[in-house]
Amino acid sequence: MKNSKANAGFSLMEMMTVLVIISILGVLSVQAFSFLIERSQRVSCTNNLRNLYTGASAYVADYKSWPQISTTNPSDPSYAQAWYAALSPYQIGQVNWICPSVQRLLHNPDFTQAPNIRTDYFATPFDTNPSSPSRYPTQPWFIESASIHGDGNLMIFTDGQVKSLNQVLSDAASQPPQMQ
Repeated sequence: MKNSKANAGFSLMEMMTVLVIISILGVLSVQAFSFLIERSQRVSCTNNLRNLYTGASAYVADYKSWPQISTTNPSDPSYAQAWYAALSPYQIGQVNWICPSVQRLLHNPDFTQAPNIRTDYFATPFDTNPSSPSRYPTQPWFIESASIHGDGNLMIFTDGQVKSLNQVLSDAASQPPQMQ
């Protein structure tokens, strides 16, 4: 003889417990997914800086100087267009100048069309001396315009190393003082 309670199914308490556990797991997975998206966008931003570095290195090798682009108004689309033109022969496209995190925060405007043409990386100006871009190892070549990845603006240096502003400041604080 079968017990009629065995066929009753789940109790309300059991169903609520399962729903609470699923909800908690859902919240935790959303947080983990957000972290992974941010991390992948930081990696993409770092790759953009490395591509810009490679293009600028090739430009300096070919023309024996840093691109002489006016920095009076880097938010002007003409600044972005001048950099696009300077590095486009080295397979550096507009997408390499756009930080994916900034793009997402701006709600993904079409950065190829006016008035959204921009660069999310500011290029350090150097003079026309061929050795100037390599002469100063602590002078970054490109700096991310927004501090968006959690530890300061990303920047790439003469040796191709990418560091955040916080890393640079930490490194400077740990260095012994220079004797004059």
